[in-house]
Amino acid sequence: MTTATPAIKKKKKRHIPVAHNKDWCLYCRRIIEDGDLQIDHVIPKSRGGPDLPFNKAYTCGWCNHTKSMLIPTEFMAYPTRRVLKVQNRALRRMKKMGLTFVE
Repeated sequence: MTTATPAIKKKKKRHIPVAHNKDWCLYCRRIIEDGDLQIDHVIPKSRGGPDLPFNKAYTCGWCNHTKSMLIPTEFMAYPTRRVLKVQNRALRRMKKMGLTFVE
């Protein structure tokens, strides 16, 4: 009689975003409060974005929830007062960081 060995679950590595500092949100540039820090896939996994550090960014909860499955250019076109207010500043910052996107 043979005994089955239990399946060993591998822990998923949590990739840390390398794009910028975690003190501020990539999209709205607000300082992130302690309990509001979230990690966002810049290009959503559902849209073909990889699960790698260069595709992850620190965001505030509002931006992460509102962005949902949008790519950054679509999100920045989202007509909310908060996004419209910071749209140009955030796009300039993303371009400076080398995060340019083609529609």
